[in-house]
Amino acid sequence: MEFLNQVESLNQLKMLSKSNRHSILIEGVSGSGKTYIAKRYADMLNIPDFQIVTPKVSDIRDTIDSCYNISNPIVLCIENLDTGLPSASYTLLKFLEEPLSNTYIIVTCRNIKNIPDTIISRSEVVTLAPPTDIDIDKMAKYIDSDKYNHIKNKDIWKIVRTFGDVDIILSMNKSQYEYFDEIKAYLEDVRESISNLIWKLKKYPNGDSIPMDIVIKYIMMISNTSYMWSKGEECLKDLNMGRISDNAILSKLLFEYKYCE
Repeated sequence: MEFLNQVESLNQLKMLSKSNRHSILIEGVSGSGKTYIAKRYADMLNIPDFQIVTPKVSDIRDTIDSCYNISNPIVLCIENLDTGLPSASYTLLKFLEEPLSNTYIIVTCRNIKNIPDTIISRSEVVTLAPPTDIDIDKMAKYIDSDKYNHIKNKDIWKIVRTFGDVDIILSMNKSQYEYFDEIKAYLEDVRESISNLIWKLKKYPNGDSIPMDIVIKYIMMISNTSYMWSKGEECLKDLNMGRISDNAILSKLLFEYKYCE
């Protein structure tokens, strides 16, 4: 399946495959399809052995060490290296300084500013644009056209920005996406305390967790002001970095919504 946001990146990867580049860095927002086009690069190289690696020191080290014991070509996709500890990047850098001829490394990241310059300088950088509205509709119809047609006019669908959002929203059952209508009433109730709102925004009535990024985007949509949009983007950035607890992020956003907007 081809998406408009990936055309330019795929064309760049085709050129890089012709020159047999061993180190690629793909940057793009969460849910833009970075791992998908990493797999496409492996296909362009005609390498069936494609492995996804988490940005943990032990996983990177163990996977790379295993490559010394094989002769067949392999493509390793280090997902979201920018979310790992600095030591994970340095573990990978040691390998990039003395790469194996049979091993291709593809690093993905959401924020290239959190990738060491030494890794960037040793890689070809491919920037992946966010999905277009057409891309999102195409993906939603592919996953579940009936459910998409039922939910596309509801408030919850207005927050969808990425392929990841599409997966999450379409995986909700009726009671879950209808719960967001109740959340809207909670947010607009001046009597609701921030602590009560946090409790109601983190879990559905049955106890299942609500994805925090969906909650943040929903609050941004309900507010629909440039001020709250800016604050929401800051919170999404903090969430992606994983350096602040979910409760602290949500508390900060709710305080802005209730008292500072």
